Amino acid sequence: MITNTLIPDALIKPSFEFFSDGIKTHQLFNGQVSEIEDLPAILKKALFTEISFDPCVQRGLNKLGIKNPDEMLLKFFDCNYSSFDGTADLSESGELGPKEFIHCSQRGKCLGEGLICRFPNDLTKREFEVVTRIAIGQMDAQICGELFITQNTLRTHKNNIELKIGGFGKPFMASWAAKNNLI
Repeated sequence: MITNTLIPDALIKPSFEFFSDGIKTHQLFNGQVSEIEDLPAILKKALFTEISFDPCVQRGLNKLGIKNPDEMLLKFFDCNYSSFDGTADLSESGELGPKEFIHCSQRGKCLGEGLICRFPNDLTKREFEVVTRIAIGQMDAQICGELFITQNTLRTHKNNIELKIGGFGKPFMASWAAKNNLI
């Protein structure tokens, strides 16, 4: 059995990896990459099920004024599964894989941020802002100044982040952020 984690799941398992290059959407399945015009029915069904059972996603789509079902599916897909991370987005049986962190040009400005897309390990938007600043080497005083928070508030955010990511200290946070493509 191949255990190298650098090999995308869709090359060694019956699964799909979907990704976008910003212009077109592609799928990797059975070792073949192909462009797709429309999301496959099996993916649409899985995405629709996920949206239907998640009131946060519904609230985010509503905030953005997205009511058309096809537009809802595309937005949810773009925000959660459009990155090439090597992990299967969809099994052959139709089960969605883990959501991906997408580097979005709307980060920090999108009304659906944190609702449609989620931060890894259920970080809040503020915790995400803190951990990414830690990961790029900012000092506590600089983080507090940029986020307009006190040292005590920063300490609370750092404690919450540590609990959610399962490790302690700034080096661990920075490593975790890099591993999860947050920076």
